[in-house]
Parts: sequence; structure tokens; C-alpha cells
Amino acid sequence: MQIWVARAYQADPEATYRSLVTDASSLRAAVIRDAHQISGEYLVPDEGAGVSVQREAGRAFAVLRVTVPVNYETTV
Repeated sequence: MQIWVARAYQADPEATYRSLVTDASSLRAAVIRDAHQISGEYLVPDEGAGVSVQREAGRAFAVLRVTVPVNYETTV
């Protein structure tokens, strides 16, 4: 599963970056919580997880991409 978040820099690009990194952790935790406590329809293995924040010169925003592996087969 991939989750994308775009956020405008506003006045402080570094604060925007830190905020996106925090968001990445929160989003991954939400998917894991759903898998274990709410739906129970899938598992979230550690292998294959990833986070990247793309900051391109001249752009007014940064893009966060969170990759969270989900495995539906292990619950069958």
C-alpha cells in the first residue's frame, strides 16, 4: 500500500519536512492498528516498509510517500 501526502512549505521548509516525517510514523501506526485491532483482515510485516520525502527546488510543497506492505494471505 502506498500513501501520498503533499504539504505546502508555508514559511518554514524544515518544519514542513519534520511534520511530514511525523505524519509518516502516524500513518504507518494507523495502518498497523487497523490490521491488529479493527479489521483483522491483513497483517503488516516489517519487510518492505519505506518512507521518502521529496523536496524539489522551486516547488511550493513537499511530497511524502509511505510504503506499507500488507499481507492478506496470512489471514485466510
